[in-house]
Amino acid sequence: MTVNKTVLVTGCSSGFGYEAAKLLTLHGYRVFATMRKPEQGRELKAAASGFPGELIVRELDVTDKEQIRQVMDEAASAGGRFAFPTMSAYAASKHTVEGMSESLSHELLP
Repeated sequence: MTVNKTVLVTGCSSGFGYEAAKLLTLHGYRVFATMRKPEQGRELKAAASGFPGELIVRELDVTDKEQIRQVMDEAASAGGRFAFPTMSAYAASKHTVEGMSESLSHELLP
């Protein structure tokens, strides 16, 4: 399968980011899987080996503007365009879980 779409996923060392990167690679995407400690990406690379997409692990601390620029430049040269991550289903689901957790914690207070 030819890789024709590129995505950048943050927080790929665990949780939703890890699973999203695996799933997108499985479906043939070129995935820039970012995390603060790229050595933690070995397990993800092993899990996605043999998938039709391409998994590229990169270091990214989302509070470091220079790192953000470097990773975005690399991903743009590979894929060409960007969507707005705050408009994605992934971001929406994170906020839903966060809001539900906060509400539940208030309801359970004595």
